[in-house]
Amino acid sequence: MKTTLNFLNKLARHNDREWFKENKDQYDACQTEFKSFALALAEKMKTHDLLDEQGTKIYRIYRDVR
Repeated sequence: MKTTLNFLNKLARHNDREWFKENKDQYDACQTEFKSFALALAEKMKTHDLLDEQGTKIYRIYRDVR
């Protein structure tokens, strides 16, 4: 998870399309790491909470949801 947090800190400083394109492979690795974390967290939460039957939802980092 530390890799993902480091990537997000870098992204905050370099939030432009060119930097993101140059670091897309790092983004893909961090996305995989975060999905694993989210799924593990959802499994632990199932013991206490009712979760959506469709599973865990994660928005794309570059999706504009305005």
